[in-house]
Amino acid sequence: MYSKIISKLEDQVLEYKSRDFLAGRDAEVIEKLSEDLGKKLKESPCKIYIIGVEDDGTVSPLPASRLRSDRIEGFQSGVQNQLGIPNIYALPVVQKDEGILLVVALQT
Repeated sequence: MYSKIISKLEDQVLEYKSRDFLAGRDAEVIEKLSEDLGKKLKESPCKIYIIGVEDDGTVSPLPASRLRSDRIEGFQSGVQNQLGIPNIYALPVVQKDEGILLVVALQT
């Protein structure tokens, strides 16, 4: 079970995204993630998203079924291709039947 609130505030590197950020078809999610990351990487060479956490730090995990490895690998490679940045990593963190998704992007 995850703690209910993360106390670290968002900043230029760390950003929380609600679980609804992964709602929709995979192509739509890749487009949304690519667009948002593209903008944010202009402000900072490193960006970390924690998907499954609300803006106020409240943890709202996703069902583990939405964090299947083939789906997450598709997100990772799709965003890498759209942005032309190889250093994008999507890492699901699953406990029992729910989890969060860490997305780390490094622009070199």
